Amino acid sequence: MLELFANLILRYLQSKVEQVKGAWRKLKNFPRRVKEFFKAMPPWFRALPMRLKGATPYDAKIFLMGHGRMGQGSKRGFIPTAAVYILAIPFAFVFLYPLFYMFGHSFMNPADLVNPLIRYLPTSFHRENFRQAMRVLEFWPTLWHSFWLSGVSALLQTVAASLLSYGLARYRFPGKKIIFSLILITFLLPPQILIMPQIITFRTLRLINTDLAYFLPALLGQGIRSAVFILVFYQFYRAIPRSLEEAAKIDGANAFMVYVKVAIPLTIPAYLLSFLLSFVWYYNESVLNVLFLSSNTLIGQLDRFRESFADIFSAQNLAVSEATYMAGTLLCILPLILLYFVTQNFFVQGIDRSGLTGE
Repeated sequence: MLELFANLILRYLQSKVEQVKGAWRKLKNFPRRVKEFFKAMPPWFRALPMRLKGATPYDAKIFLMGHGRMGQGSKRGFIPTAAVYILAIPFAFVFLYPLFYMFGHSFMNPADLVNPLIRYLPTSFHRENFRQAMRVLEFWPTLWHSFWLSGVSALLQTVAASLLSYGLARYRFPGKKIIFSLILITFLLPPQILIMPQIITFRTLRLINTDLAYFLPALLGQGIRSAVFILVFYQFYRAIPRSLEEAAKIDGANAFMVYVKVAIPLTIPAYLLSFLLSFVWYYNESVLNVLFLSSNTLIGQLDRFRESFADIFSAQNLAVSEATYMAGTLLCILPLILLYFVTQNFFVQGIDRSGLTGE
């Protein structure tokens, strides 16, 4: 098991090294490619009349609509390409505008905030906002605690969802459909309905204000959106041919060895997807932090940011600054943004393969 994960991490690091080398080669060749592009533009425009002179209606159709299916040898026409950009740019703007707004305002000084002529870009990079935000958030200890809670909870939830899904997908037993239906019902119920029963249960078990309020539900398959991960693993395990399990049993493997040696290696994308999504959802959770924990996470501390900011800086008669709040928000989401850029291939691969069905 440890050897499997060690080899996985080694291959991942090697792939990232190759990606960095490839990006560096493209960066070094970028000035040359730009120069060649502008150098080739005059000949292309000079040859354009000759190309249009010999063009046929079929060539015009290929230019406008393209030909072939998307893949090797295919060509996307001008109209489909323009339609993709027309649809993609507004959606990208909707998602990226809050980040641009947050980034620009986090570097603004008080004069920029009250200046009606400045809306997005500051006149200078005012780094004092980040110093004050890190002081109020107690950034480094709180970041470590957030990673501790999110990482352990995500790991426990991934293991629990994997074991439960494997039993549902590969074995037949009485009540299987009822259990699966109950799991789907927990996914459909609004989380607000379950808060009061959770509070009463945790208070009875004396789990309030302890990290076990996060860890224990995750270990028992009742963490944040556990039903989603159970369904993901269920789809992956159904895609495993039963002939592989039968071959392993003929070689003398028991049920647990079949799970470790056959099921886990074939469902690595599901493990990565489950862990990453679970980590993100636990990291972003603020309601459970307020109800069940005495110590703060970054998101929980951000909810109390304005009150904490006013208490600390009341002696200097400083008002709560929107720029400082934006800086604190950017500090909170920056670890997740970096995590996404590092693991985006795993997200895509896991989501793409989760729709497979078995034999």
